[in-house]
Amino acid sequence: MTRPPERADTDLVFARVEEALAAGGCPICRIGDESAARFLWGYLYERVNDPASRRELIDSRGFCARHAWALVPLRDTMGVAILYRHLLQDLAAGIRRAAASRPRRARSSLRLRAALRPSGECPACLHVRTMEDGALHALLPRIARAEVWERLCGPSALCLPHFLRAVSLADERTAARLIDAELAALDDLGRHLDELIRKHDYRFSAEPIAPEEAASWMRAIELLVGAEGRTASSFRRAKTNPRSDRPGESS
Repeated sequence: MTRPPERADTDLVFARVEEALAAGGCPICRIGDESAARFLWGYLYERVNDPASRRELIDSRGFCARHAWALVPLRDTMGVAILYRHLLQDLAAGIRRAAASRPRRARSSLRLRAALRPSGECPACLHVRTMEDGALHALLPRIARAEVWERLCGPSALCLPHFLRAVSLADERTAARLIDAELAALDDLGRHLDELIRKHDYRFSAEPIAPEEAASWMRAIELLVGAEGRTASSFRRAKTNPRSDRPGESS
């Protein structure tokens, strides 16, 4: 479990949480997405030739699929080329070592799988999880605040993955409040979905569809699986502030 940050740190982090709450959608997804963009840009900007970082990336066989493709909008062609040339060289060497003894076919396949299996986790995933937990530690003691509660019960509800993570980090009283907020958000979204469905019936098709009703189907997807990767502006902001963020650091 991530160690809770100090109070002074949570005050700084909560400033970012407030911004994410005001923007709508799961605030922890937004913070995670923006943290990923800053981390990846900082990695390309500062750590491409760092031996320890390169070893970490080799152990994980590169970034996971989500974070690898998130490199593309950053448009640092040379940084990505340097990193992935080394990763491909290491992969080719691993395949050659595993195939060198040429045992029976079945054993060869098992040996190859074992040799190429990553021994570490995607560095960006590790960083994002730390930042998200820091945001949750800052949010949980403050959920009773009227402005926070109102957002969590409606337009800025936690997605299911982050709701479950929040409950696991919360004390019993706070977990009960989280459950109440999530149920209120689900009821609210359900009403918007009902209206969207109803107004697609020819008998009611002349009624205007409200913006929150029009967006309800996308919010439903987000509430179940999260919104990672949807904040395209994260990558533009990352390029104007090319450094990795740290737990407790506001930007």
